[in-house]
Amino acid sequence: MSLAVSGLVAGYGATTVLRGVDLVVPAGHVVALLGPNGSGKTTLLRACSGLLQPSAGTVTVDGADRTGLAPHDLVTAGVCHVPEGRAVFPGMTVAENLRLLAPPGVPDHVERAADAFPVLGRKLDQVAGTLSGGEQQMLALSRAFLQAPRYILLDEVSMGLAPRVVEEIFAALRRLAERGSALLLVEQFVHLALALADLVYVMDRGRIAFQGEPVELDASALAAAYLAAGTRA
Repeated sequence: MSLAVSGLVAGYGATTVLRGVDLVVPAGHVVALLGPNGSGKTTLLRACSGLLQPSAGTVTVDGADRTGLAPHDLVTAGVCHVPEGRAVFPGMTVAENLRLLAPPGVPDHVERAADAFPVLGRKLDQVAGTLSGGEQQMLALSRAFLQAPRYILLDEVSMGLAPRVVEEIFAALRRLAERGSALLLVEQFVHLALALADLVYVMDRGRIAFQGEPVELDASALAAAYLAAGTRA
């Protein structure tokens, strides 16, 4: 049982970003996806969640080919994508956002979200756009607690947050993993991602440059890859 991509090729218009990517997220595992900016990490998550159609290769969920499915179909298949950028509806209240994030037939969605992030339970009538950045990220991440997915794709969920809030977000990620969801985690704080991960992949220029366990990763080689990307940019 896994979320897997094989030979995945995808991009935007005439620009190819992913160049034959193979990656496996085993059920119940945490996989860190690392690499410099522009290496293809966000593009890979978008292809896995149906936001971007690959031009070649396959996306399978628990052995079933899900390549090319629309995002809502992949949600039904057990895939939850929490994109970069605090994807909330800023003009709606917290309660209204939670109602939209919850799948049909989940009447206790407010209670589930408030259990995961108590601050949301205290601000149900507040307009989401007036929440702090950390609170907005908690609201965006609450979809993972409401949908109870088998696979969660997380794109830079700590970006721009204060250290205390980052600790809260990672505590929530640990709870999701303990509940049995598999995580594919793109994260700027490499040490936090590696501390949580069972497996790690490193991307460079649209390809997988390393795969293995965190203890196998050469920290100096990883730093060099990031620095080299900076000089190319």
